[in-house]
Amino acid sequence: LDKEADYLTLLDIIDSYGELLEKSSIQDTFTYPRLNSLTLKLKYKDLEKEERLQVFSSEVKEEKTRSLPEQNEAIVSTDRILSPEMCLDIVQRLSGYKNIQSYVAGISYEKRKIPVLEIFTPSGKYVSLARLITFKPTLYLSARQHANEVSSTNYVLKLAELLARDKSYEEYTKKINFVFQPLENPDGAALAYELQKLTPFHSLHAGRYSSLGMDIGTQVGASRPLLPEAAVRKNLYNRWLPDIYLNLHGYPSHEWVQQFSNYSPYLFRDYWIPRGWYAYYRALTLPLYERWKEAGEELQKFIISEMAAEERIKESNRKFYDRYFRWASRWQPHLDYLELYKGVNLYAKRRSSQESKLTSRSQMTFVEETPELMDETAHGAWLDFLSEQGISYLRAHLKYLALAKYEIVRIDEEIQDRIQIQFSRSRPGKIQKKRENQN
Repeated sequence: LDKEADYLTLLDIIDSYGELLEKSSIQDTFTYPRLNSLTLKLKYKDLEKEERLQVFSSEVKEEKTRSLPEQNEAIVSTDRILSPEMCLDIVQRLSGYKNIQSYVAGISYEKRKIPVLEIFTPSGKYVSLARLITFKPTLYLSARQHANEVSSTNYVLKLAELLARDKSYEEYTKKINFVFQPLENPDGAALAYELQKLTPFHSLHAGRYSSLGMDIGTQVGASRPLLPEAAVRKNLYNRWLPDIYLNLHGYPSHEWVQQFSNYSPYLFRDYWIPRGWYAYYRALTLPLYERWKEAGEELQKFIISEMAAEERIKESNRKFYDRYFRWASRWQPHLDYLELYKGVNLYAKRRSSQESKLTSRSQMTFVEETPELMDETAHGAWLDFLSEQGISYLRAHLKYLALAKYEIVRIDEEIQDRIQIQFSRSRPGKIQKKRENQN
């Protein structure tokens, strides 16, 4: 330091900070994953002092449970709504499996934990995240931004269980990195869970929002969000730079808005009756971005094929699509439209006034999707069926990423008398056109 006054002032600030921290008058200011402390070395001429500041880990590792369940004992239930506490318990049980890492990535406004699962191979005490991202594609799922849309927590955790225990899913963990955020809005989920005990078949829109009554999505990009839980999604995205990001949602499972009641709610007019399973599909479509355009179109085929493969899902969707066309689309096609591809509703065409262009984000993440399932509020056999829909949808992405081929190059350079070796992976991947002929 250039001035003695600055040296002494900084010492006073550090002392005051320590006192405030001991009295819990301020929150944990310094946070960084896997870092315990930070040492500041202060110096002015001959005056010198070291001060140690405690660092609070933003990723609190959950202790691994080693008592694994019997092979025929299910860990994840798909026929009952999962509360924040139930979700945490399942995450801890799943983390007992070798390839599943779990931790608490943040704390909500009402001090509830936000768990995250990371599934990859090889696993070990020291793993290079940069190497994992470079050599394998990453799939990132976030569930229950709107916590009254209950099904996504079930089927995300069920997929994690399949990846850990089902031999037919073993190959996927060798070829793909998985990042699962099974409950983004634990405060809303706690409220919705209590409300469903009173009115189990209501939409429970009070639980859609955060404890401050605002949508978490409005805070995700903020540098200092009012909702601390909103920072988790951004942090996970920046940590993994995923190839595909899926933001899993739902909507009412029954008639909601009465068309001739003199009331039509803002934003939700086209939800007045269910329309089956559908998804918003955001990918680049301009010929200028040929690689990204082809990848988006190819993944779309996988989704359509997988969603049409199960007869129960196909028949259910056909019934709801027909009903929605009969009573909504043909009367208000500008508002209540369907975009069907071989019997599957995917909203992929541009309807915005702005064109999608190649950005640093879309260059890495070539497609972002928002599926919608009829789960406000689902219970029992219906919730189990919706979880089956969700698993089929996610499986399409697993199949695509497992088959996609990537160019990986090694770059050797000599810079300032040092050898630098760098690996780089092309994005997006490319599917071999003759895949249907492969065994």
